[in-house]
Amino acid sequence: MKLKKRLSLLLVVLLLGLSLTGCATTQTAEQPQETEQTPAQSPKPETSGQNDGADETVQSPIIITDIEGRTIELEKPAERIIDCTALGGSRVLVQLEAEDLLVGVSDNVLSAVNNQGMGQSAFHPVSIAAPQLAELPVIGKYNEPNIETIMSLDPDVILIGWGGEEQAESLLKQTGIPTVCINRMDGHFDYDIYEIMGKVIGKEDKAKELITYAEETISVVTDVTDEIPEEEKKSLYFWIYPTMESSPRSNGIYDAFDYAGAINVASNDEGIALYEMTKEQIAAWDADFIFLQSYIAAGSGFYTCENIKDDPIMQNTQAVMNGNVYYLRGPISDWDTAIEVTEVLYVAKILYPDMFADLDVEAYGEEIMKTFYGVDGLYAKMSEFVGLYNWD
Repeated sequence: MKLKKRLSLLLVVLLLGLSLTGCATTQTAEQPQETEQTPAQSPKPETSGQNDGADETVQSPIIITDIEGRTIELEKPAERIIDCTALGGSRVLVQLEAEDLLVGVSDNVLSAVNNQGMGQSAFHPVSIAAPQLAELPVIGKYNEPNIETIMSLDPDVILIGWGGEEQAESLLKQTGIPTVCINRMDGHFDYDIYEIMGKVIGKEDKAKELITYAEETISVVTDVTDEIPEEEKKSLYFWIYPTMESSPRSNGIYDAFDYAGAINVASNDEGIALYEMTKEQIAAWDADFIFLQSYIAAGSGFYTCENIKDDPIMQNTQAVMNGNVYYLRGPISDWDTAIEVTEVLYVAKILYPDMFADLDVEAYGEEIMKTFYGVDGLYAKMSEFVGLYNWD
């Protein structure tokens, strides 16, 4: 009996030992497989659909500060744009070679492109460079847009001009679509508009290219005019939108004149851009030169250089007596940087013919306009339309 118990106990011990040996053998065989899988082949942790920054294809938001200092955030560059400006938005998109992004424009843009209404009286390079804009849907006036039409066009961005922050916030509230203010009502070179639009559409390099070109071209003049003593600079008056029915007005801020080495007699300490005055005040300023914004294509109702020379109040001014009255295109339907650059050269050579005797304004003008608009012959067309002085 005792022998049977011992045999049974021995059998249990043997079976238990075999079992433990089998387990150890199994772990030893599986261990190298785990080593081969880690770390390179280990499975990725679950993310529950959230991106932890590992996916490099996800684009960061585009943060834009517009001309009014407002901050706008876009998920990606805009692909559908509505121009709710007088022309500035469409113009800069053409210059950035991105007019195909426009899906709607104000009727002011349509008039300029079609040369209708007041568009007939002013030279608009965009009408030659991008006539296809005339086929775009019209969203109403730039200051009275149609909300339903805007919504139906499903834009990514709405461009705001002279309506400023108030209009931008109103449209944003009504549509929920990002609104970007791009225009100023003054005479500063609007390089900001290129920087802003470059970000909006993802063409910052092209925007920087145009800015650099403008600055380098202007330096052809400023390298000379910056050396002119203040007391030796010529003075000028710029008569803007010279209708016979209204008081004369001018722009107290116009960088093109400063670069050209001129003293703008209408400048003011308050920094007021556009304001009215009287012909008596113009005569009292007695500037060396008068530049008249050209509306000769509009026909009657606008002053011409001949009208100014014959006017009793203006006849005794230095400008009239010396025959120094000239046409200038100036700002029409927002500011056109391309035209402003040409005006720096044009005004400088008129004011200081000896200093700029070798400056070929016409050749430079053609180069400038083609750089911005991609079309040959624009300066010659503008010169003829506006009545610019021709050195030939």
